[in-house]
Amino acid sequence: MNLIDNVEIFNISLPNFRERIKNFRNSDKMESELDRISHLLNLNFTKTSLSLLSSLLHSFKNNYEVSKRSNLGHSLNVFGIDYIGSDKANLEIISNLKESIDLKLNQEDEDMSDNSEPTIKEINDMVNRLKKEDENRENYIFISHSMKDVKKARKLVDYLEKLGVDTEIIICTSVEKYSPEVGEDIIDYLKQKIKKDSLFIYIASEEYFSSYFCLNEMGAAWATIEAKNHFILKGQDFDLQSNLSRTVIRNTMKYTEYSEKGFTDLFEFLKKRKYVEELGSSKFKHILDLVNL
Repeated sequence: MNLIDNVEIFNISLPNFRERIKNFRNSDKMESELDRISHLLNLNFTKTSLSLLSSLLHSFKNNYEVSKRSNLGHSLNVFGIDYIGSDKANLEIISNLKESIDLKLNQEDEDMSDNSEPTIKEINDMVNRLKKEDENRENYIFISHSMKDVKKARKLVDYLEKLGVDTEIIICTSVEKYSPEVGEDIIDYLKQKIKKDSLFIYIASEEYFSSYFCLNEMGAAWATIEAKNHFILKGQDFDLQSNLSRTVIRNTMKYTEYSEKGFTDLFEFLKKRKYVEELGSSKFKHILDLVNL
């Protein structure tokens, strides 16, 4: 994997890093290093900045490993992922970025052929293009659910369509036209779409909190999307609070039931954020009747 790919992966992982180091004893130092790394990733990739990046990544990785060993009693389950296994993945992201930077530094740009690693100028152009694409990216509405709750998810999508939500911004993996293309990696697809102003709607159930994939999806959303943009619909007899206590999402998060009242609350939530227009009471009631909750 080349430098551009590893820069993008690291940038996607930054919210996760920031969340994970909060309980570490030397979190202030690590936060400062992370800020410097983030700052350098937004600068032109000169030889000097790449060298500095490499040394900062090495320092951050060492501090991360030391902190991990001295804080095993804290947050053993984060984002619903096993702590030690997740740390290994995080450290691999750091190592891969450092390796690609060091490889770039060891190459002479003038000796590169057309099939070699891109030049520093090409990397700068690519990073700037990715930034521009990110700035213009739509704020999507994600429907996060267990595959055992597919019927509820499809009914929710039908409701959003009837409310007049722009169908280009709906993402629901269980509805074909709102899911990734066949053969496309779902994890990569979600990483590309999630940004802080997106909306994340959970269909909370026993099956959801028993799903490793759902909990990972929840963690990624919580680390990236602002808290005010999360909306939880839960089953009527489901104990949401005790299940939330096992995740990064605060127990104080507002939620509503998967019912007519919950769908009415969701309409107000979407209307406040200008995803839907005001509807007359009779038209709205007609939509609820059509959805047939």
